[in-house]
Amino acid sequence: MRIIGVVTMSSSIFPIYLLAKAILNNCRKAVLLSSFLMIMPYMFDCAYIMQEVLSYPLFLWTVYFLYYVYEKENHTKYNIYPILAALFTVLSIFTKTYMFFIPLVLNICTLIEIVVEKKRKIFFKTMVYDTFCLIFFLGMYFMVYAVNGFKRGSNHYTSQFSLLFPININTILYGIICCVIYAALFMVNTGIIPISALIYQWIYARNRTWMLTFSMLSLTFLIVEIVFMVVLTEEGVGTLPHKFLFRYFQVFVPLIFILFVKYKNDFLFLKSKKVYVTMLASLCISMYYFIKMGGGYKTSNY
Repeated sequence: MRIIGVVTMSSSIFPIYLLAKAILNNCRKAVLLSSFLMIMPYMFDCAYIMQEVLSYPLFLWTVYFLYYVYEKENHTKYNIYPILAALFTVLSIFTKTYMFFIPLVLNICTLIEIVVEKKRKIFFKTMVYDTFCLIFFLGMYFMVYAVNGFKRGSNHYTSQFSLLFPININTILYGIICCVIYAALFMVNTGIIPISALIYQWIYARNRTWMLTFSMLSLTFLIVEIVFMVVLTEEGVGTLPHKFLFRYFQVFVPLIFILFVKYKNDFLFLKSKKVYVTMLASLCISMYYFIKMGGGYKTSNY
């Protein structure tokens, strides 16, 4: 069974290469970057039967098709990329439920493009994508329902999410604290310099391409989603998260490094004091977390 996991997760080299080639417009860099990303530590997940093994390449294919929908001009009469993006979005969601952030963030990006950037043509692309997402979702749901003999099963996420209630001021406060900790740990685990470079490009340099906006908003939404739907519901309010669930974020690593390579020649972010403050804050928060947890994983009160 392990060979299936190895082949499945290793297949991510194809969307990574194609996405890198499209964004960087350089085959040599795309090959080198794809090879580098194949030796990331989390690639050892392929040794286990895990949902992440399948969701990893599915998400990357989704991003690749979305890139062609929103950043590449297509002059053909029939554009199949929104349909493919919708299909792989639904497959990603059915593989890992937390990926429901993809269509939500995508529609937020569309709203930003229409209102701020005045790009109204993007509305039709998103409508096509949303329509096929709904069609594929209903089709997949019916298929799963039929395979299970049209019997209604238990919904783990509904019961888990109910543990978040009642929501009070402590829930919001600890949620914000956990979000800050998760953001800091994400920066340290993924790489402070690549993340800082993208933050600078998006916030301070205002170089807001669709892909960069989608990436930054998705990461922000994902941090909030994981904290409120996983951390607080499983560990309760009033404690530090006993572990950092990096496996939820590893799907973004290739995209982050591809975008970093695209902007790496612009080292202006190293001259920004705000970026240095962000980097220092993430290190300090991570060190505090590490010390508070005694150098390991355990539940700890604030």
